[in-house]
Amino acid sequence: MRKKKSKYELMKKIEKVIEELNYNVDLVIVEGTHDEKALRRYGYNKIILKFSSSRKPMYLFVDEIVSKYRGKKIAILLDYDKEGEIISKKLENQLEERGLRVEKHWRKIIKELMAKEGMMTIEELTALKRKAIY
Repeated sequence: MRKKKSKYELMKKIEKVIEELNYNVDLVIVEGTHDEKALRRYGYNKIILKFSSSRKPMYLFVDEIVSKYRGKKIAILLDYDKEGEIISKKLENQLEERGLRVEKHWRKIIKELMAKEGMMTIEELTALKRKAIY
């Protein structure tokens, strides 16, 4: 029972962070559809762009963001595995070089919370919610 309570408390903390994300960023970049669904389940209701699903080279993905979302605040929430970290850093650098504002601290905050349960992917938030509630 204690383990379920800690999962529930963690889920609530993540929901609070996602609620704050709604007020502080204009769009979030994730890897794919499952990540988008997970964020929606936690209450994120602004723009979500899917990097992997775009099937575009990174420079075209960045060009599209720059042309459509100039002046917007962006959070990058790609997975926290080695590949996700590398791609996140490249995206962040390219977006900032083009004058966009990447809100880096959101990635760090969510990573720290997810690490408490050994989670490395945004889509794992769905399973956490299921375990915490049922």
